[in-house]
Amino acid sequence: MTGLEAKIYGVSLGVDFPKAFVQGLIARFADQPPHALAKAHVIVNSERMMRRIRDLLIQERATFHPKMHLVTDLSKLCDCYDQRPSRSALALRLELVGLVTRLIEAQPDLAARSSVYALSDSLAKLIDEIQSEGIDPQVIETLDVPDQSGHWARSLEFLKIVQTYLKNRNLDRDAQSFLRLQLSELTKQWEKSPILDPIIIAGSTGSRGTTLDLMRVVGGLPNGAIVLPGLDREMSPTAWDQLADALSGQDHPQYRLAQIARGFDLAPNAIPEWSNLTPVNVGRNAVFSLALRPAPVTDTWRQDGPLLPDISRATQEMTWINAPSKRAEALAIALRMRKAVKTGKTVALITPDRQLTRQITATLNKWKVLPDDSAGMPLQLSPPGRFMRHVASMIARPISASGLLALLKHPLTHSAGQRGVHLLLTRELELFIRKEGIPFPTPDILTNWAEERGDDDSIAWVKWVASVILNIGRSGTGAFRDWVTHHLTSACAIAAGHAPDAENPTGELWKHKAGAQVQSLFDTLTDAADAAEPLDIRDYVDVFAGILSQEEVRDFAQPHPNILILGTLEARVQGAETIILSGLNENTWPDAPTPDPWLNRKMRVQAGLLLPERRIGLSAHDFQMAVTLGREVWITRAVRSDDAETIASRWINRLSNLLQGLEKSGGKTAFDDMIKRGNDWLDMAAAYDHSPKLDPAKRPSVVPPVSARPKELSVTEIKTLIRDPYSIYAKRVLGLRSLDSLDQTPDARLRGIIIHEVMEQFCRDWPNIAADERAEHLITLTRNTLSDRAPWALTQLMWQSRMIRIADWFVVQET
Repeated sequence: MTGLEAKIYGVSLGVDFPKAFVQGLIARFADQPPHALAKAHVIVNSERMMRRIRDLLIQERATFHPKMHLVTDLSKLCDCYDQRPSRSALALRLELVGLVTRLIEAQPDLAARSSVYALSDSLAKLIDEIQSEGIDPQVIETLDVPDQSGHWARSLEFLKIVQTYLKNRNLDRDAQSFLRLQLSELTKQWEKSPILDPIIIAGSTGSRGTTLDLMRVVGGLPNGAIVLPGLDREMSPTAWDQLADALSGQDHPQYRLAQIARGFDLAPNAIPEWSNLTPVNVGRNAVFSLALRPAPVTDTWRQDGPLLPDISRATQEMTWINAPSKRAEALAIALRMRKAVKTGKTVALITPDRQLTRQITATLNKWKVLPDDSAGMPLQLSPPGRFMRHVASMIARPISASGLLALLKHPLTHSAGQRGVHLLLTRELELFIRKEGIPFPTPDILTNWAEERGDDDSIAWVKWVASVILNIGRSGTGAFRDWVTHHLTSACAIAAGHAPDAENPTGELWKHKAGAQVQSLFDTLTDAADAAEPLDIRDYVDVFAGILSQEEVRDFAQPHPNILILGTLEARVQGAETIILSGLNENTWPDAPTPDPWLNRKMRVQAGLLLPERRIGLSAHDFQMAVTLGREVWITRAVRSDDAETIASRWINRLSNLLQGLEKSGGKTAFDDMIKRGNDWLDMAAAYDHSPKLDPAKRPSVVPPVSARPKELSVTEIKTLIRDPYSIYAKRVLGLRSLDSLDQTPDARLRGIIIHEVMEQFCRDWPNIAADERAEHLITLTRNTLSDRAPWALTQLMWQSRMIRIADWFVVQET
């Protein structure tokens, strides 16, 4: 077909990939009938890429659009609708929860009980990876671990059990096996009758085994082509040759592209360009290409460094910020975004650090600027997510005073009617609990309080609190479906309140996007419940928290169109006039390799699985694409995090070393200029954050009339009168008393009170008790008093044991 003579094309670094792809696609079909483009198939790696390409096609002249597919769903190409995954990924993970639970019960030293879902999730990902890479599961049985610790041997034995379990269960098709099936069906279908329509894979780097196999299949078709993103045109042949070694080259940004090219017997530097769009800054491409050279050839810096084009021009629109803290980093970035709002320019923040993005969003909110955050908010941090987590925690453990009041004050609690009455009674109940020092409220205590108040609202409200909240607790083992049902029913009843609106029985719980997503999550949990084995209620709470933590929600009404917050994977999708790369510290970007609790590095190599360096290489490619894409580029990091000093990312560390070593070529001057521009913004941020110095208020000097002054003071209050006379005024004249903490602890004061009560009652009962029963009576009094006044099991045991030790001695002494 005309225009697709090559099998592999590339889009250079510094070029907006979607724009280049659309421009090249239209150019190749320009001399053909309009319907020719409609017959073409384009396979992309993400829905965001698909939307961007469609938007750009709409902006072009009126024409037909190609058929768009995702690499994760090729069912329209191979007619596999009837064989789609019959079960959700959650159902498969819940099945593994039962296996992992039994493993931890049999071997408690292997992991904490609270890590059941985390281990199940990592095991599910390992199974997905085995399927994605096309590895025969039988290879697990052949792994050799003679010199490994007992942990890995136990892990291997468990994996063999999992393999047998899945085989015997006749595992329903999941997403990865479905994708493998699609690829197999397509291969068979195209071998019999090759597809004649053009088919193009765009924007993928073949990071997964199934995607790489698909690229090989499409590349073998007569009208198939692959368009690679972010191809480095500045790398030398020697540098490309170093990427042939998988062990030393996987952490390089161009490694996957080199692997794809060699799979088609093509030198990476011979890949033709897809479009005629030119990079934003060719000099910057050359600088970063040299800085990120494979480690074995970094000695070429000395020869190739002085040959770089004008370094000052390559870096003149780059700013480097070494912020003293994350707060300073966030404020400087927010100020730059605010400037973009005023000038009407687009700015994109790219970072994997979600804590940093939340700080930036909070700062922008001061100026009523809402950024377009592609990731949104973690669902567990949304109001419905927090509410559901709180309800779940109260099901599995005793309800404390602080926990009860925190739930009662939640905006979603009692949101279906009479919210004002609810808040008023909550405040009154808090004062009562603080005054009486009640660590664990009970239905009887609250009922007595309501009856003393005497009003109907208090009685009805306390009846609701006692029946719906205080009786929510459960213990023991039960069916997963029962726990989900109880959790959901309890949450709805708590949100409804004691007098709900008939037309809005659950109040604000399911409203807005976050609420709808939580409701959808419970529907998914209900559908998948039969896949889970019975589990302890505490395990259910941990599993629910793990599932909720993996969800995110975008609940923004009208974000600013020019202020974007993107993840690192979206660097190849969305361009902007200013690109800000933030969080460039080790263990943030790049992220630390995720520890594999099932297979160590040597075992993964034996099994043919991907090494941890693969993720670093993919992150490096995202970084290289982003840093070369914007006309203005910011590189930011915090020198210190919340608890320790940080280490600069290896990529910017390489850039720093390269530029400062090229003093004669102007590299050091260019680097110093970048730092100076960053310091100017940091100074601006510090000035904005500076608060004017205020003179402290004068010490209160109240002079109450003689008649209002206290007539006597205790000995201990004399010292307080000298040190802080105002506290004596507040206590003795105004009659103010500080409220007790909600989180009561079994301190010495409480122990003394309990001992005094026990001894007082024992002395009263003394004449009426037989001599041989007095010690036992003292122990019984202690047990009953502790049960009422110290509702902590461990405390009761410790304090009662002390009384048991002295009971006989005390009776003898009193006799």
